[in-house]
Amino acid sequence: EGIRTAYGQPLSPQQSLLLDRWILFGSRRRFQSDDYRWTPDFPNSYGHFAEYYDLLGWDRFTRSSFRRLRDIIRKFKINPKEIIDFGCGTGNLLLKVAEIGFSGVGVDISPGMLNRAKDKLMAYDFDLVEADISTVKIGRKFPLATCFFDTVNHIKSKKKLADFIANAREHLQESGLFVFDFLTPEALKDWEGTDITSKEGFLVIIKGKYIPSKGRALINIEGFIETGDNNYKRFSQFIEQRGITINEMLDHLARFGFGNVSMRGFYNNRELEEGGRILVIAN
Repeated sequence: EGIRTAYGQPLSPQQSLLLDRWILFGSRRRFQSDDYRWTPDFPNSYGHFAEYYDLLGWDRFTRSSFRRLRDIIRKFKINPKEIIDFGCGTGNLLLKVAEIGFSGVGVDISPGMLNRAKDKLMAYDFDLVEADISTVKIGRKFPLATCFFDTVNHIKSKKKLADFIANAREHLQESGLFVFDFLTPEALKDWEGTDITSKEGFLVIIKGKYIPSKGRALINIEGFIETGDNNYKRFSQFIEQRGITINEMLDHLARFGFGNVSMRGFYNNRELEEGGRILVIAN
């Protein structure tokens, strides 16, 4: 396994000390068994981790998602400009579409993430709903539904995923468009190992374990944010993701009435077989 990468600024003496302590005392605290069912309480809930989500630069995926979504909006002439974003997180994608005239609804199960989204979207016409994306009922239909950045991979079972696809269909207008991404089991293999990010003001350690027999990745994120006077505030977040095969996703989409489905590799519009992250356009 081992440490795979270290980038950004060199570790400060205080960060080096934190890393040494993590290696000695904290690195074995997670993944105590090869039993994939072992998980901490409330995985994927993004509790106090929400406070640091944007600081760590995870919003950069939003920029690449928005570029693709903007082209799709133009191609399909989405009108009226309304959207429901499932798994909206801290609202970065909604903020981008707001700037091109969209309004609508964001849904997320994490109150911490939604609190961040509320601060960003105060000047725009969005309703933010704390709910499970598989069961939420908004009571209206939209011309566009989105779900990005591994959100569907956070859904732990095939049944729950089917429930979400059905729910997305129910929230779309008859000719509405569903645009989302997902990771295949092969793509989750990249989580295996340990990554360290060192930048001024924080140190983040991401330790991943891939379970081939279950097509699942278990990811533990631990970070230290500088609060001044060489003091650091510690946070942690556990994430479990399930890989989804292309055939499984096609079956779900067909089952719930999506008759036109386009799939491409997310990056550089690659051929499907080359893409571990898949971009889907369905209606």
